[in-house]
Amino acid sequence: MKYFMLAFFILLVAGLIFIGIPYTDNQIKIESKEFNEANISGKLIKVSLKHHGNSFRINNNKIEFVFYPITDKVLNQNNYFGNMAKEGDSIYKAAFSDTLLLIKNKNIYKYCFTK
Repeated sequence: MKYFMLAFFILLVAGLIFIGIPYTDNQIKIESKEFNEANISGKLIKVSLKHHGNSFRINNNKIEFVFYPITDKVLNQNNYFGNMAKEGDSIYKAAFSDTLLLIKNKNIYKYCFTK
């Protein structure tokens, strides 16, 4: 009985991994496309992590955007987006642009991202 439960547990975990990884990969593709095509302009109302990337929502849009920002000495003084962005800060990104602007206390931080 003990071995049966162990085998059942291993098969259950393997099944979840087998189903979960392709689902997550597909979600990442959909969310990346959505972010890339979006014209984003507004104030942050939520900042968090999702799928090992940064996610945020703005005041005038119901979509939770997910992106993978690059930290850079010149563009954003090596400030990680997840630590810098707070509710009330402004975000701007033109559709199909490769750069997102974070405006915080009259300072502009630029974040390029992976597509």
